Amino acid sequence: MTWNFRIIRKTRRVKLGKRSKIIHNYDLHEVYYNSKGEPTSWTEKPIDANGYESIREMQETLCRMLADTLASPPLEICKGKLKERRTP
Repeated sequence: MTWNFRIIRKTRRVKLGKRSKIIHNYDLHEVYYNSKGEPTSWTEKPIDANGYESIREMQETLCRMLADTLASPPLEICKGKLKERRTP
């Protein structure tokens, strides 16, 4: 199983009195892929930049996060599955 860092767009509906509004936000997650390269699962909570044992380890992880997110389009959760989002 392979994985990388990906941006996931999340959509939710918020009630504002009698009306509602759709809100979108973007989070960074580890995403895991099956043998066909399809995204199958992701971390429950977004990834943060806390808890590293050294500055170098943190810098290397942040560089990988940036490289991974620039190399692939954002994903979107649709009916409990991840799909690529063509326009950010």
